Amino acid sequence: MSIIKKIENTPVVVISKKNCKNCTKLKALFDEMHIEHTVILLEDYMEKYDDDDFIFDEIEELKSRWSITSYPMPFVNGSFLGHYDEIMRLVTFNQFENMLKNKKIEFTSVENDF
Repeated sequence: MSIIKKIENTPVVVISKKNCKNCTKLKALFDEMHIEHTVILLEDYMEKYDDDDFIFDEIEELKSRWSITSYPMPFVNGSFLGHYDEIMRLVTFNQFENMLKNKKIEFTSVENDF
């Protein structure tokens, strides 16, 4: 399945890369908040399919469409959620949960240690 189709048809998707610290941290946050999400590990995804160029083209389209400059790439209801630092800023200022509520994403509140 195309990455873009998966993003359009899955409520929460995180595109990540191996050895990406922010990818690991974001997935841990989603796990802690019990946000049901699908992870697309880019390297593993590319191994499943023969057409790497198609996958690269999709990633480049996503980067261009949403001005994405880094991994992870989290998407909610077909829209880019934001860069890791932006999400953590929202968490720090207790705005992330409101954003999830507005997007109708189920989660469990967590204590903010900031």
